[in-house]
Amino acid sequence: MWYVYFLELRNHDIYVGSTSDLKRRFRSHQNGDVVSTRAFSPVTLRSYIAVGTETVARSLEKYFKSGSGKAFARKRFDLSLSRHPLPSLGDKTLPPLAGHCACGSVRYRLLSPPMFVNCCHCRDCQRQTGSAFVINALIEADRVELLSGTLEPVAVPTESGLPHVIHRCRACRTALWSTYNGRPQVRFVRVGTLDDPAALPPDAHIHTRSKLPWVVLPEDAPAFEVFYDPQALWPKASLDRRRAAEGG
Repeated sequence: MWYVYFLELRNHDIYVGSTSDLKRRFRSHQNGDVVSTRAFSPVTLRSYIAVGTETVARSLEKYFKSGSGKAFARKRFDLSLSRHPLPSLGDKTLPPLAGHCACGSVRYRLLSPPMFVNCCHCRDCQRQTGSAFVINALIEADRVELLSGTLEPVAVPTESGLPHVIHRCRACRTALWSTYNGRPQVRFVRVGTLDDPAALPPDAHIHTRSKLPWVVLPEDAPAFEVFYDPQALWPKASLDRRRAAEGG
């Protein structure tokens, strides 16, 4: 087993590394414990991802050391704590993130960062959106606050046969979010409907076997021909959130 770990330094910057033995690398592998390394002392272990191979660990480490990867880690792994507010985006501060439909009658906001963000290239998503892919932010239903307007649930057929319900503005028919597999506790919010879609870049690209050939993914982006093992890729905090949301 290999680990990609995230440290918060004294200046609140992020250090990312990988190791095959987290317990040996640090005095303790529990999130929040103060640990020491040769380069930085003291620092705080904020989160880590367990993966199967060194190749995957090195690839993820490379991504999280990039500018976009660091920005993602700061938001997704709670490395920006209440005493270190998230950077301002214009006149908005994250969280919450707000969004709206095309006609503006439906407005909503996310009350916390999502658990994970997928960019899906499957044929269902291509067909339903009329585009090359869709970007979905997975978040608990009770963390999506509807500020105005009315949505209508529309069930759509899928290749898998599993339930998929798209929630659309009654007026302009814009798709705001979906629920899958009869589990309304988790919403797949369309990132493109956010006031600032760039705030939530994809954490992973899925179903790339049906990706359109002219779509070029970043070299360091985690990409999977079908899907991935959430236990290996999702941060522990997100796994705990989803388990709590789904009652298990």
